[in-house]
Amino acid sequence: MPFAATVGKIQPTIVRLCHEAQFEDTEMLLYGDVMQTYAEAEEILLRVNGFLHPSLDRLYLNLGIAHEESGDYCKAFHYFQRWFENCRELYGLEHNKTRRPISTLNEPMYKRIAAELSVDIPAPLTTDNA
Repeated sequence: MPFAATVGKIQPTIVRLCHEAQFEDTEMLLYGDVMQTYAEAEEILLRVNGFLHPSLDRLYLNLGIAHEESGDYCKAFHYFQRWFENCRELYGLEHNKTRRPISTLNEPMYKRIAAELSVDIPAPLTTDNA
């Protein structure tokens, strides 16, 4: 099957998986169907589109939020980092879509985790460097 036809068949599946994952009640289904759906969506998106794709920034945000709601802040931090890296590469450091992950990573909980893991996080953007 030609690549375009394959992507044409996969795209509705990606949209459905992301849509289902985004609107499931994460408190009710923690680490169950929601996490499985997110994992499937991530696998398909990475395979079809590669690391740099706008759909991934939303997926990483949602995965971070789901793990945060479940109390797994280390996994949330991991996905928020990936969210930042994806946005930075896609849109640039000063773009508005990159501001939110920077702000999230600079929350006290995630600054603490970054320090414990000896991981650098981006400095908060100010009006001077935005």
